[in-house]
Amino acid sequence: MAAAAVYHPLVLLGVLALALTAAGCADGNGGGTPAVGTTATAMPAGTPTTIPPSASPAATPRPGEASGWEGFREFADKMEAGLAAGDVEFLVDRAHFSAYACPGPEESSPCQQEGQVLQVITIAPVQQIEPTLVEVDVLRDNFQRLFDAAQSTLSDSYGDGALRLYSISRRGQEGGDQEYRAVITLMSSSNESPQRELLLLRFRFQDGRWEYNTVLQGALSEGLGVEKYFSQAPEDLNWEKRQ
Repeated sequence: MAAAAVYHPLVLLGVLALALTAAGCADGNGGGTPAVGTTATAMPAGTPTTIPPSASPAATPRPGEASGWEGFREFADKMEAGLAAGDVEFLVDRAHFSAYACPGPEESSPCQQEGQVLQVITIAPVQQIEPTLVEVDVLRDNFQRLFDAAQSTLSDSYGDGALRLYSISRRGQEGGDQEYRAVITLMSSSNESPQRELLLLRFRFQDGRWEYNTVLQGALSEGLGVEKYFSQAPEDLNWEKRQ
């Protein structure tokens, strides 16, 4: 698979617009990083993915946060409050960034020289293509776009169009490594006709707090299989619809 790409905000907006309408296969069931399609030039083949991950810049333990399914359910209450308040920084603060070593300067990348280290996180569509690595400002802009695009007056079989936490789930083996998922959804009319979008954050409990290291995005469209994210999957040890 080609190496991940790192993009500026303006490049990423075009990448995400393509990703929301791209066709392809759904993401796998394991904890691996899914991929994303792009129209920009990717990093050269052979580029190292990431150097050993470092703690997120704002990663400080949160007193009272607990691990496990019940701890994640309690954290989901905080997430709901943050979404209702339009708190973009709440979502940005919970991102777990990893250090990415630049292979050299790239025209469509913030990489300016070989060996430069960027703090990045993966954003991908729910279809499995190539991963896109973004820095904190790009992640913030992406969340702000979702808050701005939400149309609460729209509705479909999944509910109204407001930005909200739809469901949470837990995957993995009992006693082993586990991943906790939060599905955030909204309806927008950005593509002329109303559509339901989803944002799936893949969480783990680390350093005394809940953090995600991957963001999946998609839109409910025929043939893309996105509707499966709105219901319990066989791999889910726990699943809960929040509203």
